[in-house]
Amino acid sequence: MIKTIIKKELRGYVTSGIALLALAAFLAATLYVVFWHGKLLARGMADVRPMFAWLPTLLLVLVAVLIMRMWADERRTGTIEILLTLPVERWQLVAGKFLGAMAIVAVALVLTLGLPLTIAHTGRLDWGPVIGGYLASLLLAAVYLAIGMCVSIATQHQAIAALALVLIRLAGVAVGNALGDSGAAAKYLRFDDVARGVIDLRDLALYLGIVASALALNVVLLKRVTWSHGEAGRSRRRSAMIAVGLVAANALALVVWLAPVRRARIDLTADGAYSLSAATAKTLKGLDERLLIRAYFSAKTHPKLEPLVPQIRDLLDEYAAVNPGKVRVEFVDPTDSDVAKREAKERFGIDPTPLRFATISIGTSGLPGPAGLTTRSTPATVPACSA
Repeated sequence: MIKTIIKKELRGYVTSGIALLALAAFLAATLYVVFWHGKLLARGMADVRPMFAWLPTLLLVLVAVLIMRMWADERRTGTIEILLTLPVERWQLVAGKFLGAMAIVAVALVLTLGLPLTIAHTGRLDWGPVIGGYLASLLLAAVYLAIGMCVSIATQHQAIAALALVLIRLAGVAVGNALGDSGAAAKYLRFDDVARGVIDLRDLALYLGIVASALALNVVLLKRVTWSHGEAGRSRRRSAMIAVGLVAANALALVVWLAPVRRARIDLTADGAYSLSAATAKTLKGLDERLLIRAYFSAKTHPKLEPLVPQIRDLLDEYAAVNPGKVRVEFVDPTDSDVAKREAKERFGIDPTPLRFATISIGTSGLPGPAGLTTRSTPATVPACSA
């Protein structure tokens, strides 16, 4: 029965034109942000990190469009009553709609495979972060869809359902910004951890726990449409809400239980870039004094140096994660504050280091004779860190 519902959803997306328009817009937006904002051609590195940096936002917009045709549209057209009278379990309806929308998301991500395949032909592409990035994208889209379906069942206005999902995402980002580094999970749902090519069991538990809780709530909200509000249905309503609470409580307990577990992870990067050696981990765990690693990164740097900054940031985060009680990492942009710039110079002896990149341009005058060669140097500043 779930397979039939999935086919119905896919047929509805295709015949209404929503799927084709959404997929075309998603692909166009992805190419735009990768080549224009991400400066993929100017990076000088074979990686697709700019694409995965924008995918959380692009997926949010895609999912917001998809949920407009879910429960809100069924309630608006009155077809939800027909669905609820069919001999189908409520959880099967929810699962069918969820998997149908996830199929559209999967197609959208498949359309972007041309980028990493093209880059792989131009350089040595590390496929670990690519695999992790696509897995993180699917998981994040599943979270968006599960939450969006709960919003969609609560209203018959399609635009309100889409807007509410966007507001929920913005609220999560605001909470993450307010909490700082400790709010990374709330801000990104640990998307960056998986997208860099590190598959952690704790990340999977977090994603799947949210999805399971939201889908369980969606089943209850769907049942609520046909519930009687009298005394006779009170026990049934209470039982349903208790079931949702138990699912959420178990998901939370699993995340808390796995929190101290660090070994249940797979580093998919080619050279194990985010796997510290046993000697390094032992040294960090055996620290007697607190260790502060302060990294100075300039926001404005040469495009060829800019891709190195997130790699250094990720590696330092690995150091801090080994012994969070003793190791602390701070990231400072000295150009934002004269105090930070002065501290970097006087305390650590860190000065901006200009580098010169020579570029050669070849020009012809259109007349017989040798071509003219000119060189141009571009200054840049390298990042620095101190411990």
